[in-house]
This record gives sequence, C-alpha cells and structure tokens, in this order.
Amino acid sequence: MKRETLSLLTEHLGEDQVVSDPALLKQYAADWSAVSPRTPPVVVRPRNTNDVSTLMRLCNEHHLNVVLQGGLTGLSGGAVPRDDEIVLSLERLNTIVDVDPTSMTMRVQAGATLQAVQDAADDAGLQFALDLGARGSCTIGGTAATNAGGNRVIKYGMMRDLTLGLEAVLANGDRVGGLNAMIKNNAGYDLKQLFIGSEGTLGVITELVLRLQPRAQSEVVALCGAQSLDKLLKLLVLLKKESEGRLSAFEVMWADFFDRATKFQGRAAKPLSDDYPIYALVEFQGRDAADLSLLTETILGKALDSGLIDDVIIGQSKSQNQELWGIRDAIGDLLGELKPFIAFDISMPQSVMGQFVDRMRAMLDRDFKKSQLLTFGHLGDGNLHLTVQYPDETRLHEIEDRILSIAGEYGASISGEHGIGIIKKPFLKYSRSPAEIELMRVLKHALDPNGILNRGRIFDVATHNQTLDQAAE
Repeated sequence: MKRETLSLLTEHLGEDQVVSDPALLKQYAADWSAVSPRTPPVVVRPRNTNDVSTLMRLCNEHHLNVVLQGGLTGLSGGAVPRDDEIVLSLERLNTIVDVDPTSMTMRVQAGATLQAVQDAADDAGLQFALDLGARGSCTIGGTAATNAGGNRVIKYGMMRDLTLGLEAVLANGDRVGGLNAMIKNNAGYDLKQLFIGSEGTLGVITELVLRLQPRAQSEVVALCGAQSLDKLLKLLVLLKKESEGRLSAFEVMWADFFDRATKFQGRAAKPLSDDYPIYALVEFQGRDAADLSLLTETILGKALDSGLIDDVIIGQSKSQNQELWGIRDAIGDLLGELKPFIAFDISMPQSVMGQFVDRMRAMLDRDFKKSQLLTFGHLGDGNLHLTVQYPDETRLHEIEDRILSIAGEYGASISGEHGIGIIKKPFLKYSRSPAEIELMRVLKHALDPNGILNRGRIFDVATHNQTLDQAAE
C-alpha cells in the first residue's frame, strides 16, 4: 500500500489507530479456517463508532476495499484479507456499556468477547444464553454478523433471537439502526435483521442491545452412550416431553470425534465404561438443584430401561459438568492439528440426518480412502458439524462439492451458523435459488454500491473498484 493511502488514514484517524508495522500485521492474516493466510497492507483499529464512520466514509470516497475482523474464530474464511483490503479490526470497541437488570438487557460494543458478555450478565445475576466453544475469543459483533447459534439454541434460539437492537455503519459512513431495548417494536422495517447474518457485507455492526435471561440457579450435565442416531433422536423426543422446558442442550458426538477429543485431552480413562458408536451430551437448567437432579435421573433412567441409551454418567459438580462439556468443546483445539481440513456446518431435518451421514461416509470410504472424518453437532436443532481431514489439499474442494451436493439433495442448508464467507461461496447454489441470490445482490448494491465492504464474501459483486493508489498514478 502506497504512502498516499497511509497518509490519508493517519491524517483523519490518527497514528494510534493505523497499524502498518509488518511484524504486527501478521496477527491479522488468518482466521480459524483453512484459507491461506494473507498479511494485510494496513490495519485500522477504531476507538469508537465515530471513528468507524470516518474510516468507511474515506474508503467509500476513494474506493478502498475493507474486510472486517472480530475474534478471528470463523471457519468460512470471511475475515481473511484478500488482495489490497484494509483490515477493520473491532478489537478496541470492547466496552460493556450498560447492564439493566430491570429490563434484563445489556448494551455492548461489538468487539467485546462472548465470554466478557457472559461474565457481565452473570455479575448482574442474569445470563446471556448464547454459548460457543470459542467464547473466550469470538466477539459479540461477529456472532451477530454470522447469526451464531451454538450449544443452547434448542432452548434460547440463535443470535437473531437474542438481539433487541443494534447500531451499524454503512459503507458510505452513515450510522443506521437503533439501540432499541424493547421486545415489541413494529415501527416500520426491523432494520437490524438486515445486518444480523449478513457477514459484514451490508454494514459494520458497532454496538448491540442484547436480551438477557434469568440466571440458571442449577445445571445438570449428562453424557450418554448409544448404539445409533435413531435411538438418540427418540431420546431427544423423550427429553423434550418430560423435562418441562428445562432441556437446554442436546449435543451429539459420533465415535470418530469422541475418541479423538478424549485422546487429545490426555484422559487416563474415558468417562463411560465402554465404547459406543455415538454419544449425546445433555444439559438441563433449572432453579432447584435437588429437583433438577431428580428430574435428570428419572428421565435418563427411563431411557436406560427402554434401551434408548446403554450407559450414562451424570456430572455431580460444576467441575465435572465442565469436564464433560470439555469433550464437546475440544474441536477448537483439535483444528490446529487437523490441517489440511475442510469444515462443514450443515442444517437439515433430523429425520434424514442419519441417511445423510451414512451416504456421506460411504462416499468418503469409497473415493477418498485416506480421509479422516470427525462428526458432531447440535442434534437438538438439526445442525450437523463435520470436519474432513485429507492429506492432498488440492482435493479438498472436490470433497466439499461432493458432500454439499449430497446435502442439497436432502434439502439441507450448507451453513447452519458459520456463514458462507469465501469457502462456501461456490456452493451457495445448493441452498439458495437464483432468484434469492439475485435479491441478495440487490440489497448489497443498495447499501454498498461501490462494493467495498467484505467484497467477494457470500457472492461475487459486479462493480469496478479503483484504489486510491491507482487513482494517484
């Protein structure tokens, strides 16, 4: 990037916001995905929403492309810099502005981590229900931009359900949206929905008002071993019917994932006395600990007696609950040793999930014999996660196309909660019609006519940008 661009950014934003030192730029080169790292020419770290507005106005006027970055935990490559993109990092917009125990809401800047939001809610005797394994790194703005779901969607919904209001900065620098703290607000279009799940292609989310819940006084976590997915689906129905609304998570782990995760953790012994083809991690939340424990033991006892599960262990303390959750959350650490890999985030009707998994496994065993598969997911809301490791990186795209085309035959979504980004862009056709994709392009052009914001994510943008450096030549 030439001096004209750096001078422009520094003049309007100050030297403390503009990072151009090559040694510092490297930490902004990649996210958790398999997309090859690319060091950006410059990183801007705004201090507040006004600074974001200034930056976007400058970039729009001079046709400078911008990529947004939060906690860099995404698996779709959407935050990896491309070509001459300026990185807009929201890491310094990390303030918990306000927690209102009366309305059970929180106002927070987009760069705050999910863990910080959860802790602030807990300090007020409340809880922010969204939970992900990457809670310590992912940002609340990033979870909104991808409409993240995580572990407790079955009870509390996705990020879209937990956001009451937000403020965003458009590509031209205009500030839009409202920090609404009301559950009911039908005064015209609900503009926040334009930005939630749009992966930063329509605007920069800078601040949000979140919906909080009463803090669960007690939690019980259980790990179940079973012989088939079909039996776990019947278990899920049983738990929904008899838990009186206290079922908060139902995670499934096939043996390929479970064995790898427990081995990675260095456990001296596995939690259950035997090995099983598939496992379920179940969580209940309630107010009275004794009542919740009795409920859990009664329901899971019925499941044992009826043969839906073959074994179960129930956490007897908070630390034991965390150990059981640690198996499921191990994927974040496992990714570091899996490369090259491709990660899938597929949602589909639960009734066809078993057929899909069997067909996909057969295809991999037949055509990609050196592949290793890790299979797990949020069975409670029909969201399946797959990670395929394969030694020949050039064939990963072929594997992805084959799996997602099979998923499309089952009416699946190629992205349940991770977004499309760069990696899944060629496969959007398996989940969206040409008319739907064209409407997305219309919205993109209306809000970002120069196509400078997260350009080339989700779909290609037909504009002709010119950088400031090119204009100066």
